[in-house]
Amino acid sequence: MPVPVQPWIRRTVLGGLFGGLLAAHPLSATGDVIRLKNGGELRGLVSKTSAPQDPTVLIRSTSGTEITVDRSEIEFISTRSPLIEEYHTRARRVPNTVEAHWELAAWCLQRQMQTQRREELERIVEIDPNHVDARKSLGHVRYQGEWMSKDDSMARQGYVKYKGRYVTEHEFDLLEKTASERAAEADWHPKVRRWVNMLTDRDPLRRTEGEQALRGITDPDAVSGLNQFLASHKNPHGRKMFVDIVSRIPGKKPVRRLVDRILLDPEQVVREAALAGIAPDQSEEAVRYLLPGLKNKDNAVIRRAAVGIGKFGDRRTVPNLIAALISSHRITVQVPSSNALGFANTPGGVAQVNPNNYNGLYPSQIEGMALTGQMPYGAIVIPEPNEIIHTANVNVDVRNEEVLLALRKITGKDFGYDQRAWQRWHAVNDDSRG
Repeated sequence: MPVPVQPWIRRTVLGGLFGGLLAAHPLSATGDVIRLKNGGELRGLVSKTSAPQDPTVLIRSTSGTEITVDRSEIEFISTRSPLIEEYHTRARRVPNTVEAHWELAAWCLQRQMQTQRREELERIVEIDPNHVDARKSLGHVRYQGEWMSKDDSMARQGYVKYKGRYVTEHEFDLLEKTASERAAEADWHPKVRRWVNMLTDRDPLRRTEGEQALRGITDPDAVSGLNQFLASHKNPHGRKMFVDIVSRIPGKKPVRRLVDRILLDPEQVVREAALAGIAPDQSEEAVRYLLPGLKNKDNAVIRRAAVGIGKFGDRRTVPNLIAALISSHRITVQVPSSNALGFANTPGGVAQVNPNNYNGLYPSQIEGMALTGQMPYGAIVIPEPNEIIHTANVNVDVRNEEVLLALRKITGKDFGYDQRAWQRWHAVNDDSRG
């Protein structure tokens, strides 16, 4: 007889009954997972007699016990193959060591389970960031003392990927544009340069004349010149003017340059104006340029990219957002060589280190603040006068609230920072699949 799962006993059922059942039958062929709205999970085989319109769902456990669940209590139901279920059973029981995860990664490789193998390799580098074999298996390279993807290393060197090969941004522009387009853009450069120079003229009339000429531009071919001579102006007023001008220009050409301001401009007023300046018919192109920002080494850029993506609400970005929920960043900490304690205010918070206890691991005081997003700019410890200090490079994982907010807005769901829960939900609700 089916066992009804009532809200007041569900926690007991999950923690006791199913925990024992799964442990007793770790390699069952059943592969269905019911994710409950309270965060719990039931594993087994959902009865084929449970129709979508039924108020309850019947699931048979690995031992044969039948449990009835109110459909109103269910977040989603995920159907997994027996092999995937076996992997998750193994993954729950594997010791959190490099050797154990490497063995499980090899098990996945033998069964051509590339996604699961990658999960194990990523756990290995969380434990040992310099595990060479795992890094190489992930396709990472070492650049300037830091492990990263090949695409990221080339991006830092000023290259972008174009049809499977790396080219400079200048080459990319040449490849993307016709000869007539390049000629039209070149015609604008001397005019824009002259008007920008007039902005700093001693004569107020000439300053006004230059600004009026610039603000009158509506030709998309002028974007290249505006970007070269005005987008990076040392005066925030000049950069804001750039945003105002290109925001009125239609088409795709202004979008990339507006996204640059969204992600990289130090002034909030400029970033907000750039985001507001992207028209609805430009949003898809904007998302294309915002997505790489989710993988930036600068945590501030990740958060800004998430704000933009959240505004445009493109469901195709959900996997990228899930991957960016928690990002890893390398920071430098200066540590006194004696047993003195020091404090220092930084743009991201306050750090404290006891050098006697420092063993190369991330100091717990700093870690607590970093995990809550309070230290996007790193930490520094001020030594006592005449103290000898040394520098330590450490990795820290940061939870990105803006990414979570974007996921909530786009999906209407909230699994917090539980990336696995988000991935399982997305696997069931991926609209992009046939």
